[in-house]
Amino acid sequence: MYNSPKGRNSKINLRLHQLVAPVRCGDFVLTSIQESPDVSPSWTIIDSRHGYVLLMNHDGGSLTVFNPLLWWSKTFGLCKEENIHHVKHTRAQCIYSDEEPMSFRVVLLCHDSTRVRATVFSSKTMEWSILPWMEVPERRANGPKWLVLISGSMQANRFMYWVCTNNGIPVQDPPFMIAVDKTTMEISFAEVPLCLDDEHCSFHIGEMKDTSPCIVYASDDLNIGVLLRATEGGCAQSWYLQKVSNMYTHLTKLLGDNPLIEVDVAAVMDGFAYLAVDMGNGTPNSRLILSLCLETMELDKLCQVAFHGGVYPYIMAWPPVLVGNYGAFELGDAQ
Repeated sequence: MYNSPKGRNSKINLRLHQLVAPVRCGDFVLTSIQESPDVSPSWTIIDSRHGYVLLMNHDGGSLTVFNPLLWWSKTFGLCKEENIHHVKHTRAQCIYSDEEPMSFRVVLLCHDSTRVRATVFSSKTMEWSILPWMEVPERRANGPKWLVLISGSMQANRFMYWVCTNNGIPVQDPPFMIAVDKTTMEISFAEVPLCLDDEHCSFHIGEMKDTSPCIVYASDDLNIGVLLRATEGGCAQSWYLQKVSNMYTHLTKLLGDNPLIEVDVAAVMDGFAYLAVDMGNGTPNSRLILSLCLETMELDKLCQVAFHGGVYPYIMAWPPVLVGNYGAFELGDAQ
């Protein structure tokens, strides 16, 4: 997809504009954000879902929720009460409302050496709410204990997930999951399944097509497995292995005999896993993005990328004209 010049076809009917936006007018290079005179150009994508992107400005200490298709954004500062030296925060996650597309919440998981708490920003009040501290269960009998984030920005069904260790050395201190209920903001802790307790294992938490939570992992021997969450009691802590497949033959058929240096699970959404594959030959096209259907375990090549960094699949939402009028999305000339 490519951006058309800003202002081109400015007289186009709003209804038609929204329909062609995905292929002509989307701001996928963040032009409107970068041109903002009040914000320094230092943005990092930290979450992407439901047609919105969550960005952090590290220099300005702010967050922005951005819809690239509509050139719409909302920028707000980090919680000042959490901006103290002994409290750190993990990567933020965004929660969107299907009933109210203009409504969202941003959740920061803040922590010190032994405790965690959720800090929530609401678009309705434009304010942060700080929830009570909760002690992190000890997982080592001896040695230093401080919370270190390994990965974040993972959601499945009604839970948000972060993966942490107590000292940042997964070999010495196995990682564990922190789950936050989107509705109640209740925090729970769970051990990472044993098959994922490997420093060479890449995994991500997401959803199957029926929205049931799952974990997809890739090991250095090219095994790709799918774990599903046990449903007893509706907890977020119990997982079982549903399937595991060795993908060497599939990858060789798709990519040829190029040596594979690394296969990372970048994201899991709507029954698909997105894999970042590095062939390590030093060429601009040595890094690829593949999609894996979790139902059939069929691989497809999506694109080549000439950079190394985080991958955030962007799933385009339906244009508002097709689902109703909401707030700033209201179509003044719609019939």
